Amino acid sequence: MAHGDLLSIQDLSVSFGRDDREVRAVRNISFDIGKKETVALVGASGSGKSVRPLGCGGQEGFEKFEQGRVANRYGIRLDQIP
Repeated sequence: MAHGDLLSIQDLSVSFGRDDREVRAVRNISFDIGKKETVALVGASGSGKSVRPLGCGGQEGFEKFEQGRVANRYGIRLDQIP
């Protein structure tokens, strides 16, 4: 995380499914969001746009947070918050 970044996402991977029907929706994405930056997630329907925020918070339903590191500007790991 560079000085001044508000959010840092590193090597995030999220999958969907249960047992033998698992689909990897997001694979190894990394990006930082700095102060005064505007970020837009753009993609086709079903491309994983809403999965990124769910994975960043470590949220799980049918999706599974596989790996990655999500931290805010204070270094607090958001992916480890229950």
